[in-house]
Amino acid sequence: MVAALDHPPTDIETSALRILLVEDDVEDVSIFEHLVGKLPDYRVDLTTTRDFDSARDLLRNRRFDVHFIDYRLGIRSGLDLMSESLREDPCKAFVVVTGVGDEELAARSIQRGAIDYISKDKLNAQQLERCITHCVTEGKQRTEQLRRLAEAHFDGLTGVYRREAYLSLARQLIVAGSSNVQNWAVLHVDVDELAGINSDLGFAEGDNSLRAVAKTLRGGIGPDDLLGRIEDDGFCVLTRVANGNAAKTLAEQLRKLIDDTLEVSVSIGVCVEKAPLAMLNTLLSGASMALHKAKVASGNKVVMYQPN
Repeated sequence: MVAALDHPPTDIETSALRILLVEDDVEDVSIFEHLVGKLPDYRVDLTTTRDFDSARDLLRNRRFDVHFIDYRLGIRSGLDLMSESLREDPCKAFVVVTGVGDEELAARSIQRGAIDYISKDKLNAQQLERCITHCVTEGKQRTEQLRRLAEAHFDGLTGVYRREAYLSLARQLIVAGSSNVQNWAVLHVDVDELAGINSDLGFAEGDNSLRAVAKTLRGGIGPDDLLGRIEDDGFCVLTRVANGNAAKTLAEQLRKLIDDTLEVSVSIGVCVEKAPLAMLNTLLSGASMALHKAKVASGNKVVMYQPN
């Protein structure tokens, strides 16, 4: 699909570039395929799909180097598809495509995480190649930046926030969001008998248990909830809740999910405070005291903090 090169090939050029096109107009797909075939410096492995749901499955289950997303996908928006995917993998390189040039839409696309923006009425092979080169380069830079960020802020074993990063972000969230949040809750989650697992089965098995618990917690909380590893065997979740019953319900769901699916159990202490008065130190202290009661009561329990 590519013409002979008159210069030494780069890493990009020696292997097929994987591109996903999400476009619901058959004629526009044909035009894009024709332009891709005219690119002189790339061999392209092009995958196309027409609807939001199939695109979401492809984004979750396959790796692509560049993603071209039509702004309008029936009643759904390509921006929503892009935002959802970037929450799962911030390194992905997206280009938003629309039928008519629109500077406001271009700005919104970039703000939502797109690397570039293309109008169909102005699309040609030269512009497409410039766009792809920009996306590949920018995507690599994002990956490197996130790698450095991860080393500084994320726990290498479990992939969740390290203690200091978690505490800093939690304080920022409480201050910034208290005007539109009813209550804040902290769930202090502790893996039961982790010391015994390390002693009897080895530290590798203990590490596997921590990774599994972190993954289960991450899947069981909301996208706006904050999860961090604040102790060797303990995690904390900061979440917005309507009331104490909602916080307890979430904690019970997480405890049961772990008990039903993993070979370990957890104890959870929960503390809730009204948003205007909430302070992270108080929430953490209350949750830790409640956790202690859960551990004393043989573990695998949820205990709510009750102030004197």
